[in-house]
Amino acid sequence: MIFKKLILIVSLLALFSTECRTVRTRDMIPGLERGRVIYSEGARKPTEAELTAVDLLLKQLLSMVQRKDWSDLPGLVSKKKGIYVDLKGFRSFAQLEADVRDRGSYLYVFYHDTDTLRAFTHDKDQIAVREVLMSGNSIRVDYYMEEGSQECELALHATGNEKEDYRLNHPVFIREDGVWKVYRLF
Repeated sequence: MIFKKLILIVSLLALFSTECRTVRTRDMIPGLERGRVIYSEGARKPTEAELTAVDLLLKQLLSMVQRKDWSDLPGLVSKKKGIYVDLKGFRSFAQLEADVRDRGSYLYVFYHDTDTLRAFTHDKDQIAVREVLMSGNSIRVDYYMEEGSQECELALHATGNEKEDYRLNHPVFIREDGVWKVYRLF
C-alpha cells in the first residue's frame, strides 16, 4: 500500500514538473487586442487607417506562423532593406528568400518547432515563438509609432501567459513608398 502511494506521488511530481516546462497552447493563434498607442508628444496621432494597416500586416505574419509556412514573407519585406529575423539576425532579401525555401533554416526552427529548437540548443526550456503566441487568450498589441508614422514598433503580450512575453522580440514595420513592410520579426 505504501509502495503504491509512493509510485502515485512520484508519478504526480513527474507530471507536474513536465507541465511546468511546457506552455499550453491552443490550436489557433488567438485574436488581436489593441493596447496602447504611443507616439511623440506634439506629433500627429496615428490615424485609424494607419493602425489598421499595421494590424493587417501583423495578422499576415501570425497566419504564416500558424500555418508554419513563411512562403509569403518575402512579399512583405523591403528588397532594399532586408529584414531582421530576430534582434541581431539581419538577412538581406536574397538571404531571406533562401531561408524561406529551406524548411530546416533558423527561420522555421526558431519560430515553429520547439522540439528541434530544444535539440539544437540543448536547452529543454526553449520554446518556439509559435508556441508562445498560441499560449495566450489573446495577443495584446502596444504600438510605438515613430514621428511621421514611417516606422512602428510593436510590443506583443500573450494575455493569460504574460510570463512568456520575454521570448517575443518587438516586431518593427517600416513604410516604404507608402506601403508597410516587415523590418523585424517578433
